[in-house]
Formats: sequence, C-alpha cells, structure tokens
Amino acid sequence: MKGLFRFAVLCLSALLTTFPAFSQEAPEEDVFHLVEANQAQQETAGRITVRRVWGDAKFLHNNTYLLCDSAAWNVERKVIDAYGHVKIIQGNTILCSDNLTYLIDQNLARFRGSLVDLFDKEGNTLRTESLDYNTKDSVATFMSGGALRDTSGNVMESRQGTYDSKTKTFTFERRVEMFFDSIEIKTSRMHYVADINKAFFGKDTYMWRGNGFLRANSGSHDRNSNVSYFANDVYMNDPTYEAWSEEVYYHQPTGKVEMLRNSQILDTAHTSYYLANCLVYEPA
Repeated sequence: MKGLFRFAVLCLSALLTTFPAFSQEAPEEDVFHLVEANQAQQETAGRITVRRVWGDAKFLHNNTYLLCDSAAWNVERKVIDAYGHVKIIQGNTILCSDNLTYLIDQNLARFRGSLVDLFDKEGNTLRTESLDYNTKDSVATFMSGGALRDTSGNVMESRQGTYDSKTKTFTFERRVEMFFDSIEIKTSRMHYVADINKAFFGKDTYMWRGNGFLRANSGSHDRNSNVSYFANDVYMNDPTYEAWSEEVYYHQPTGKVEMLRNSQILDTAHTSYYLANCLVYEPA
C-alpha cells in the first residue's frame, strides 16, 4: 500500500513538472502553470492530449489564480474547462461560479450558464449569468444582464457592462437603473467608481422620488454625502410645481434643493412664477 501511494505521488510530481508546456522564453506571468492538485492524469488520443486534475486544483496565469475541484486541459487547443467551486482570484478581485472555460492564448475566463459573482475590494458584489474576464487587462464584461449591490444595499442594474479592476470602475449600459433609499434613477449610461463610492450619469437621466420627477442630461450621486448633482437642461416637477435650471444639487439627508443658473419655478398651487440665478429650497 505504501508503495502504491509513493507511486501516485511520483506520478503527480512528474505531471506537475511537465504541465507548464509553453515556451519558457515568455515572461513568467504569461506561462500557464498547474500549481497544485490532489490527483493528475494525462490522456493522449491521436494528436489530442488532455491533462486532467482533481481535488483542490490551483492554476496560475498572468498573476491570477484559477481554483476549482476538477479541470480538463486540452493542450493543443490551449483551453481549460474547470468545474466545481470555481474561483478566479486576481489581487482584490474575486469571481466565483460553478464552472468556466479558460482560453489561455486569449487570457480569457468565460463564465456561461450558471450564476457568477464578482467581488471587489470595497465589498461590492456584481451578479450575472454570462461574463468574460480578461486576466491580462483585468476587465470583466457582462452581456446578458447584471446587478451590482453595494455594501449599503443599493442596487445598480443594466443589460450589459464592464468592470475595470485597475480603475475600480463599473460601467453600465443599456436599460440602466439605480435604486437607493426611496429613489429610482434611469439613464442611458452610468459609471460607478467604487473606491470613491460615486456614480456618474449620462444623457437622458431620469429620477423619481414619490410624486417628484427630474430629467437631466448628466449628473452624479455621491454615496458618501448622499448628495445628487444634475446638469444640462434640468427639468423637475411634482403635483404642485414645475422647475427648470442648468444645475441642481439635491441633498438627500435634509431634502435641501439648490438650483443654479437660469433657474425658474412655476408654482402651480399658488399661481406664482420665480426667476433667479440661484434658488434654494429647504423643507421646514
């Protein structure tokens, strides 16, 4: 029995030695390595060589770890299929799913058909069902809907988007929505910079809170101060008024609204009209 165990260990050691089969002239981080596994086996059929590993498998490529329960490595195609408790770990970015296909030459981890969660350093979680992660560029791309939840429970959604882990920026495109507290925002495009906790809105931005409505062509929301900023042809209304301005600051904690440049308010409840370069509303 001891002899069989020693033989298995020697076989695994030999496979680990031969697995990095690419040119050693490439930079070390560009070489795909099997770091460790409990079991390994190489199969050859004609011109096809498949290397299989089981049990706490760990691969390394582009300073990125790929962890899984088992994997099949097609040597000729340079493709890895990984299964079970799959993780991609690159710095402070972690992706988790049930399976993935890794295209070595393209530096591309492809998640398809099951939920994948992306976690960043700030504790934000992006969830989707179809995602590509480029380990060279450190950019994740989702194509069929994704939702980001931050540490405060605020939600950002869109049909497609990206996450650049180098700049800590999530970009949302197509049917973009953001929900926080009692506010809903829809926009054409949004950037969320995670390390400063701030979202930036594009054209055709709409905001609803209760009976209130706002429309603008650019803006931002700072989660640290809970202050929203809107600009470029801002229009607001509720059942009692209509308002227009070039810039608007909305202070969510106090309800204070600051209107700057070419500001106008039509008070329909009192049939009054106000025009000024700066108008400030503060709830009583």
